[in-house]
Amino acid sequence: MLNFPLILRTFVREWRSGELSLLFLALLIAVTCMSSINNITSSIENLVNQQASQMLGADVSITSNSPIPKNWERKAKALQLVTTQTISFFSMAMTNDKLQLVQVKAITSPYPLKGAIKVAPQPFALATRVNHAPELGQLWAEAKLLSLLSAKIGDKITIGEATFIISSVLIEEPGQTGDWFNISPRVIINQGDLAKTKVIQTGSKVNYNWLLIGSENQLTKLKNSLNPPLSEQQNWQDKTTNPTLIKAIERTLAYLNLGILMSLILAGIAISMAMQRYNQRHQKNISILRCFGATEKDIFLIYLGIILILGCFASLIGILLSYLFQPFLFNWLKGLLPDFQGGYSFKPALLSFSTGILILLSFTLPHLLSLRKISAITLFKSQYQINKYSFLNYFITSLVLFGLAFLYIRSWQLILIVFIGLIYFAIFALSLILISNFFINFIKNKISFIWRFGFTSISRNLTNSLLQLIGIGLALAALLTLNLFKTNLVENWQQQLPANAANFFVINIQPTQTSNFLDFLKQNQVKNAILYPIVKGRLITIDDTQVSLKLGAKANDINALQRELNLSWSKQLPEENKIVQGSWQTNQSTWLSIEEGLARQLDVHVGDKLGFRIGEQTINAPITSIRQVNWTSFKPNFFILFSPSLLANLPKSYLTSFYLPEEKQHLLVNLVRQFPGITIIDIANTIKKVQTIFRNISKAINLITIFSFLIGIIIAILAMLAFNDIKQQEIYVLKLLGIQKKALFWIRSSEAAIIGFYAGLLAIILAIVINYYFNTIALNFTFNPPWVLLILVPMLTSLANILINYKIAQFQDKGLD
Repeated sequence: MLNFPLILRTFVREWRSGELSLLFLALLIAVTCMSSINNITSSIENLVNQQASQMLGADVSITSNSPIPKNWERKAKALQLVTTQTISFFSMAMTNDKLQLVQVKAITSPYPLKGAIKVAPQPFALATRVNHAPELGQLWAEAKLLSLLSAKIGDKITIGEATFIISSVLIEEPGQTGDWFNISPRVIINQGDLAKTKVIQTGSKVNYNWLLIGSENQLTKLKNSLNPPLSEQQNWQDKTTNPTLIKAIERTLAYLNLGILMSLILAGIAISMAMQRYNQRHQKNISILRCFGATEKDIFLIYLGIILILGCFASLIGILLSYLFQPFLFNWLKGLLPDFQGGYSFKPALLSFSTGILILLSFTLPHLLSLRKISAITLFKSQYQINKYSFLNYFITSLVLFGLAFLYIRSWQLILIVFIGLIYFAIFALSLILISNFFINFIKNKISFIWRFGFTSISRNLTNSLLQLIGIGLALAALLTLNLFKTNLVENWQQQLPANAANFFVINIQPTQTSNFLDFLKQNQVKNAILYPIVKGRLITIDDTQVSLKLGAKANDINALQRELNLSWSKQLPEENKIVQGSWQTNQSTWLSIEEGLARQLDVHVGDKLGFRIGEQTINAPITSIRQVNWTSFKPNFFILFSPSLLANLPKSYLTSFYLPEEKQHLLVNLVRQFPGITIIDIANTIKKVQTIFRNISKAINLITIFSFLIGIIIAILAMLAFNDIKQQEIYVLKLLGIQKKALFWIRSSEAAIIGFYAGLLAIILAIVINYYFNTIALNFTFNPPWVLLILVPMLTSLANILINYKIAQFQDKGLD
């Protein structure tokens, strides 16, 4: 029968004695980590669900890079659907001799069909909801645009060749939440003013958005009867469609959830080690209970009750701590999602609590079951070996871990990569110990007794040593990997820029403007500006086979196949390009050259034929060369370059890049005035925005990594506690033999120093390997390994391990002095 008073009294006694402290801390940190991320995930899901209609502005949204066919509009009218259309594009806004790239949306009334636009008479004033377009000649602009242009309500602003009056501040509009990486302020104009701007020219990137509301039956009929049907450049979106933002966030949260998985694994190791020590120290207590008639079931239920009370207590405190962290995490996330407000709900707390209890039970139950084997006779034995894991124990624990991993990450591929990586890490750790011990055997007579004692202790207690090495090494590797990646990514990007690298791109230059445009740059001593022709096309066939059939499911993962590419042509091989296969053609009339990364993704080689749809035409050409492209040169680069004869007669626009020092940047105002249809992109500003986004992400991930690192420290303490328990008899004998305290300290610290050095060495090697892969292979950056850390990190980790061991020894020596 379950004796609750006995369980409670035993728990209070164990808690006061400190026997449960490390077990409690391991679970507390893991639950805090889980609950923090679960709260973020839940808040984002709520944001999506609450704003599903507002994000679309209608029941259905059809996006296209070309005008909506008139047949579609007639069909929608026949089905009595309510419709409206928006036209969006990027352009330069100018006022007070200042320029800013803006995202312009031209609308008609009513808009939106669901939800509302929020506007205010002044920045930070009370917003009102409207469902109509601005008056002709007026526009609504975001507050940040007013700040960037030093403008105010009532000022005039020029877009293209049209001048508008700023009549209201744009606070919120449909689709705003779905554009995660939009770095340009938004403005809304009346569609009746669009023609006056003369911004939309041949080759301009324009997005047409057709909004519809109606019954599900009406919308289904429309979708099935569209003539012509939806093309590859047109997307049907409804409230069940995940916007680009959500897909990006889901991928980001999947990697954030790796922090949860790492915390769970490390917490599991810590819990298992803590329970092993706990069992060894409670054998006598349990045997006494057996002497008083306690059955195996009684023993199991008493200690199960203690563990459940501890689990509930640690999980609840962890959830409360996560709520204290939420303002910081939400603040960082608002740097990515301006509309993100955060919030608290019961569901993530319940999930975190349940996960905490489940991970605790999965790693403690094997130990609790082994307690039943302790009999009364154990009281008269000096040592009794328990806690031997059976295959069933390993299987159940692994099954729980895999289940929890899938619950949070939902990607078997990513989970397998993590677990296989952990297995390899454990193998390397074990190999390091065994190999070093093998070589130490040859020189053991030449090293001091202190270090020989340390190496021998590691060999005798291989399991504890390996767990300690894996726990500290993995936690430290996660922290080092993140910090190396963070400091190398964006900073390395800027450091690779050559002197006077282009800091401005200009697009939408029309063929009739090219001569005057170059004259303007020459007159103002702007050098190295080369005009590159552009046409837009979509890759549709490989060797006359549809891309989807040729590549199968792989095609969905290749970004270049999900959009139109900027295509160009050139007689000469561009600078910063290098031929790696084939040869650059000068005589052949029909050819194309492909960038090596895209060629690798498509699995194409020299001699293969690619087909592109460009407008209403289909153009096929053989691959005659594969190029290596320096994407960090900040010069226009292209995935595909054609022979001039293939594309020269197609409608096109031009782009260029150039460097303009700060003292000459006032020339941009005159440039836009003379060529009002062009769009200028400030690259330096873009880099700053990307840096801000990356810093916000890295702060949030850093916090999660710290959780894992703290659990690693607990694992180190547990391993040393367990080892010092075993060594107490040896230390007692050495004291009787007259060994001095200083020598005793180094004897006890030798193992900690060796394990710390090994863990630091493995951690920094793993961090360097991961960063080398991501920087040189994935991102094509130059990575200079911080070789000094190969010495510094192991030494510091060794020192930290010695200090932890010293504190533990001080505590344990109280009973021996």
